[in-house]
Amino acid sequence: MKPVNVNNKLLILAVLFLSLIAGIKCQQSGPDLPVDKIAKVYVDLLVAKELNRSNPDTVKILKKEIFNKYGIDSAFYATSIKNFKDDKKLWDKFFATAKAYLDSLKNDLTKPGSLKKIR
Repeated sequence: MKPVNVNNKLLILAVLFLSLIAGIKCQQSGPDLPVDKIAKVYVDLLVAKELNRSNPDTVKILKKEIFNKYGIDSAFYATSIKNFKDDKKLWDKFFATAKAYLDSLKNDLTKPGSLKKIR
């Protein structure tokens, strides 16, 4: 077997290193981030806070229930929001999705019999 030239070793290491860095960067802010899910969590958290402004203990309980409902934790949520802020396209998509979800919740409340479901 022929020995590998030192320059070839450095080139191989450089390519592997750059591939690793590119892979990590894509994981952090790529389209794989669950914009739809995080937008729904955001809206649900806002609604829970608004409906329970005078009861912070209830808000804490509801926050845990919301994170459990969507299968994420508060750290993942916070990291996702930060990553969305760093990417204008994701940020815009996030708010468009959140607005559409909030509008759908409002529409559900205006349907006949919807208040009976809540009580």
